[in-house]
Amino acid sequence: MDILQSPSWAEYVPIGLPTMLSEGSLISASPGRITMTHSAITRTIWMNGIGPKPGPGELRQHGYSVGRFDGSDLIVETTNFSFDPDGIDDHIHMASTVRKKVTERWQIIDEDHLGLLITLEDPTFLTRPFTYAVLQTRKPGGPAAAWSACDPDVGRREIEFAYPGNKYSDTRVK
Repeated sequence: MDILQSPSWAEYVPIGLPTMLSEGSLISASPGRITMTHSAITRTIWMNGIGPKPGPGELRQHGYSVGRFDGSDLIVETTNFSFDPDGIDDHIHMASTVRKKVTERWQIIDEDHLGLLITLEDPTFLTRPFTYAVLQTRKPGGPAAAWSACDPDVGRREIEFAYPGNKYSDTRVK
């Protein structure tokens, strides 16, 4: 990983989907849509084919999400992603392409727990779909306050310290 080419090196870039799904969620519903807030990122899930459709070639960092119910499970499919150098994982810096598709299956386990099955597809970087699970637990007293700003130095530090050598001894960007 070349840290000088990282988006985090120059400016704060929010984490992508599916990584942000493990950050906890605030979920609310309105007619025709569900809104999910993950840390400082809010996304709209358009239900049952209602809502604006992306135009040809219209891509977004967090994609375009549509949802439906399968019994009591909420199924969310997200497509139309832009290229993201950290789109599959922001710790090992695994990129994703416009071919990425994320499918979420939200399941009610009990009053205080949600199960989330995430299937990630990106035929450019993955040889087959990858599925994993996340357990979310309700926090007593509601969601905790979250910071919506980022300290660029903290964002850079993770990338700098991830590289074990001294690749840029004299050319560090100031």
